[in-house]
Amino acid sequence: MNEFADRIDRNPSLPASDREPPLSLPGTAVARTQARLLDSVTAPRRGGAAAPTSLRPTVYSGRRLLVFGGPDEVARVIDALADAGYRAVEEEASWLACATADLDLSGPGADRGRRALAELRTGSTTITVERDDQGGVASPLDPWELLETLRESAGDGVGAALDHVVTLHPGIQPAPLWGSHPLWGSHPLWGTHPLWGTHGSAAISEYMQPGTGGRTPVTWTGQAPAFEAAGPDGPRNPVVVVVDTPVADHPWFGPVDDIKASAALGVERDPSVGGEPIGDRSFAGMSLLRNNELAELTVHAGHGTFMAGLVRQACPSARLVSVPLFGPDGVVEEQDVVIVLQQLAVRQLRALFGPEDERGDRIDVVCLSLGYYHERPADVATDAALLGPLRALGMLGVAVVVSAGNDATVRECYPAAFAPRSVPDPAADAVPVTAVGATNPDGTAALFSNDGEWVRVWRTGVSLVSTFPRIDAGAAPSTRVPLALGGNREAFDPDDYRTGFATWTGTSFSAPAFAGEFAQRLTSVGLSLDDDADAQFTQVSHALLAMLAETDPRPEGGEVA
Repeated sequence: MNEFADRIDRNPSLPASDREPPLSLPGTAVARTQARLLDSVTAPRRGGAAAPTSLRPTVYSGRRLLVFGGPDEVARVIDALADAGYRAVEEEASWLACATADLDLSGPGADRGRRALAELRTGSTTITVERDDQGGVASPLDPWELLETLRESAGDGVGAALDHVVTLHPGIQPAPLWGSHPLWGSHPLWGTHPLWGTHGSAAISEYMQPGTGGRTPVTWTGQAPAFEAAGPDGPRNPVVVVVDTPVADHPWFGPVDDIKASAALGVERDPSVGGEPIGDRSFAGMSLLRNNELAELTVHAGHGTFMAGLVRQACPSARLVSVPLFGPDGVVEEQDVVIVLQQLAVRQLRALFGPEDERGDRIDVVCLSLGYYHERPADVATDAALLGPLRALGMLGVAVVVSAGNDATVRECYPAAFAPRSVPDPAADAVPVTAVGATNPDGTAALFSNDGEWVRVWRTGVSLVSTFPRIDAGAAPSTRVPLALGGNREAFDPDDYRTGFATWTGTSFSAPAFAGEFAQRLTSVGLSLDDDADAQFTQVSHALLAMLAETDPRPEGGEVA
């Protein structure tokens, strides 16, 4: 779908800084999601209205719509579609009712729990749609056309939205293995198109070179940050959830197939709620190689492992929960993210109000390095499926930290752009989302980092060193010559990561760097399993506001907090 990139920059009224991110997907993701591009010029609009300048390009699933507002709104949308000649089917989502049926919402902090649960119950429901008349030749259904049909018949207040395609914000890839453009062709959606060298600023493309930020094997010679589990009578360990690719086998995190050994190192790889797994377990043992014959590393190989290492460096005492959501192509649909966030919010509800044997499962921080661009940014607060579970998590005392994106634009990237545009209100009823941009090692803003009033925190995102899966991929040293006394001397092997460490670059890694710092701040708060929901919210919210107050929201002059 590289043709997407040629069709999106058509609005000359946009300021130069509001450049459109390149929209492109790997072929595997296109087939799986039936992805469609919303072209802001050619997209059909209700009543044949002229293209509004507020309509922006986006990519969305061609399979379904999201409906939010509760059962009554779902019924209204299905009826409106039926009147327009379509048959809609609601996808079953009974897990939420089952997982919250035994909550005790009568004790301390129960009002907060009830409000958070209400946010989840009015969250999004997925519906699939087909034409009633299947005779003759018909073009495939377009969810955007369906949405405009609904707005024509039911008005702007209809509680339906596109199921946007969401991607990881991948780190910059090393160019020397493939020349100036990786051989896998399509760039991941709005993640690194300008960073791989063939499009956009030549200065931005410098970040892909080893030595200037590109993914490169390195050696760690220091001591590993040692995890120590809290004692039964002391403060508990802060818990950081990494929603990403799986955390791989590594000496810092233990083997994937040994739950006890991983737990002893403060890592949980099989999170669940109400007996249901959180995330997609099929990715837990996924290959790091894109092509087994050529042994090429995937674009996102080691992404979650690298993030986990950054959290561990900043806060050795943090318990890490790995939620595998992304596979090799780094693309999911919005509803997949929504479900994971709902599950995490329910896990927090059960940790606060559920059975005693689940009270140790509470969460303090959720770290996300992903995003999408909304077609109508002015309306996102009323139709974003992600907003409900984010608010529920915030109400329950969970800080959500999100990377800003790597597209060198001020266009809002969600969910990061749900962050407050100014200093958060201390009286707010939910811990705010925090968006994190990337700086260079000298503290200046990285050329590729997204920016805007919603980016209130900046952390180093260039040439960071962290953990990586221990693998030697297919590229070989450029030179190998025999030694006089046997053996070989070799040039540097550009994809031999058997040391288990790498350098990498991207806002993907600024977010866990801040999340780890924040978790370390929480260790001084005295977190306890005896805290009720109000106490949990107060402790996390106050700690986050204190850190935001210490941070200069504009990284000018090379200095950043």
